[in-house]
Amino acid sequence: MVFQNASIDTRELPRVEDAEFKGIDRRDLYISLGWSAFFYLVLLIGALSIMFNSPLQEHMWGQILLILAWLLLCGFSLLATIKGFSNKRYALREHDILYQKGWLWQKLTAIPFNRIQHVSLSQGPFERNFKLSSLNIYTAGGSSSDLSIPGLHIDEAQRIKDFILRRSGNTSDSDLS
Repeated sequence: MVFQNASIDTRELPRVEDAEFKGIDRRDLYISLGWSAFFYLVLLIGALSIMFNSPLQEHMWGQILLILAWLLLCGFSLLATIKGFSNKRYALREHDILYQKGWLWQKLTAIPFNRIQHVSLSQGPFERNFKLSSLNIYTAGGSSSDLSIPGLHIDEAQRIKDFILRRSGNTSDSDLS
């Protein structure tokens, strides 16, 4: 027996850029912005209560600095949420699912269907109100999902889940109802 380990020409591999990526539902952006606004409102209330109960209240420069820091942090977070939303995209291919996200630090995840152990859908209270769902994909090992695609319409998320289950061979009749 002769061991062979031939080199592969990377120029002949399928290109990720050729995949047909699809953006997630725009209402997911509104949910993310709503959560960010809530977080920064709570942060502002906390900062103001600290400011008015500390020696900082006597110094105008401290108050201005605190408000500027809050505005800068809030503005950057909102910008990152909006810019990052346009990069949240997914693609289904013959053998895998791709998910891309991020603005400054971009991430592309590919999970082959033959590695998938379990697929689930989840909804928070706001997602349920907008009929959106998150598709969670699990591979072997670990209790958290390896890939979570938020902002999918519930019908589309169910179709993708059924497709992945059929492709991964992890389906039964009860999974497809």
